[in-house]
Amino acid sequence: MAIDIQPYRSELAHRLGQLRTQFGLSQRDFQDTLGLGQNIIFRAEKDLSMSIEALLALALYYVQEHDINPDWLFNPDNTDLPLLNSQATKNRIKVKIWDRMEEMRVAELV
Repeated sequence: MAIDIQPYRSELAHRLGQLRTQFGLSQRDFQDTLGLGQNIIFRAEKDLSMSIEALLALALYYVQEHDINPDWLFNPDNTDLPLLNSQATKNRIKVKIWDRMEEMRVAELV
């Protein structure tokens, strides 16, 4: 079964540009914050080939710094508001709690 990634790429590119504009950032602003040049941001927003590392750095910037819902960012079918909804926040807290419980369990075994 072949998976068509084009709708995901196109929507991700559109949403990255939308977020940058919404937060009043220029393409050059990412040089200082992420070490990504203007050309890389341009390529990301125009759905052109770029490294997965640069794409993940850019996406994680919005997820971590602006609480953007990653499902909204990567899923073209998700038309919710881009900010984290309450369920996404609850899930993030659950993951942190679970990670902490795992750390405690491993510490008990050592």
